[in-house]
Amino acid sequence: MGGMEPAQLFFLSLIVAAPFLGVALENSGKRLNRTHYIGWVVFAIIANGLANVFGKQGFGPMVGMALFVAGLFVYFLLAQKSVQRAREAGISKSLCFIVAVPLVGLLMVVFLMIKGPGAGQAPASVDDASEG
Repeated sequence: MGGMEPAQLFFLSLIVAAPFLGVALENSGKRLNRTHYIGWVVFAIIANGLANVFGKQGFGPMVGMALFVAGLFVYFLLAQKSVQRAREAGISKSLCFIVAVPLVGLLMVVFLMIKGPGAGQAPASVDDASEG
């Protein structure tokens, strides 16, 4: 059995590092309600699907690399939005690092979509959500 090649390991590490950095660097104090978080998740799914479709069209390596970098940025943003959603749901920021773990992170995203506001947290109003 052959191991992973160095280039594959590098790209895998970037895929894991983007959401990890998104969680680590989110210190804004913003909160994101469930509806807006679901919107961000849908945006990430659509962006990923479009990147896959365009990436398989054979536009060349530069377009493929640009789509890869754009995908990393989307995962970075989704991780930051996960921290904001967790903050609104009364969950510790440290638990959001689970989002950076491939496949397991999807369970955390689904959990954040389902979880209501935390104890003592009033549901975010439309004005609060428009700020974030």
